[in-house]
Amino acid sequence: MRHLRHSAIATIVVLLAALAPLGSAAQGSRAMPQQVVPTGGVQLDLVPWRAQVYVDGYYAGLVEHFKGYYQHLSLPAGSHVIDIFAQGYEPLEFEVNVTPGRTITYHGNLNRASGY
Repeated sequence: MRHLRHSAIATIVVLLAALAPLGSAAQGSRAMPQQVVPTGGVQLDLVPWRAQVYVDGYYAGLVEHFKGYYQHLSLPAGSHVIDIFAQGYEPLEFEVNVTPGRTITYHGNLNRASGY
């Protein structure tokens, strides 16, 4: 048992020693510059607040997360398709054109689905 413990410790020490040069090299190297993408915002003034929000096919959160000026949906500038889904309601889809540095507000309500 003692031999296994020393063997495991020795293996960890060897691995750390092998990785140490990678860490110091990374610190001295320069990172590639990242492209800055201008963004804008979309505020959702929709009911129900529990509805799910999808942007360009990807889940973004719930309407309640994007219902205030300081809680807007931050998106890259350009055109985006926003889909809103909630159980018991008809889906809603609309397109927005996001302007850099600006927040726009979408006002509306989801319609109740028939049978609810």
